[in-house]
Amino acid sequence: MRPMFRIACMALGILAAVPVTAATSVILNTSPAFECYQEVMRYGAVPDFESCTTAIELQTLDRLELAATFANRGILHSRKGRLRAALSDHNRAVELAPELSSTYINRANVLVKSRKFVDAMRDLDKAVGIADERVAIAHYNRALLFQRIGDIASARMDAQRAAELAPEQVDYQEYARTLQIVELPKRAAETAVPEGPAAEPDTSTSNEPDGQ
Repeated sequence: MRPMFRIACMALGILAAVPVTAATSVILNTSPAFECYQEVMRYGAVPDFESCTTAIELQTLDRLELAATFANRGILHSRKGRLRAALSDHNRAVELAPELSSTYINRANVLVKSRKFVDAMRDLDKAVGIADERVAIAHYNRALLFQRIGDIASARMDAQRAAELAPEQVDYQEYARTLQIVELPKRAAETAVPEGPAAEPDTSTSNEPDGQ
């Protein structure tokens, strides 16, 4: 029997000091690809990339499984501060599975870290447009990005939509309520953060801030 494919996606907030990446589970058995997924879920201080690379290079994976494994390795690269490597893996995941919103959500998270907000917004727009089972996460992350660039009105609309789509998510409900009491800026441009070079170096020793 062929192992099942599934994706688990977690959105924990672009503005908070926590990861916002989607963890992608590939295979429900013991294999390098599944061990790669487990490594993502462990949130270890020193990520182990070996299982991910072994799965990509040696394991027989179908298109979606390979995309998921690239995405998972990209998450680990991002946690290590290797933003260029992370973006490369997420680009490959998007190429392999452009129909999955999680691939765009993952890549958008790295683009936000790299302060490429226009590109990140474009990916979140695509994720919202796909409207699969991750659409609430896409709306939530896009609301956080809108808030970050100073567009509170748009952030409110996305936050409310996320809360409507996922009423069981307490964080979504609280965020939507919080935005209702945030004052709208006179001009969004006054609070927007311009794009610039990556805020984190692409080194093998740099880690994400505490709490990620």
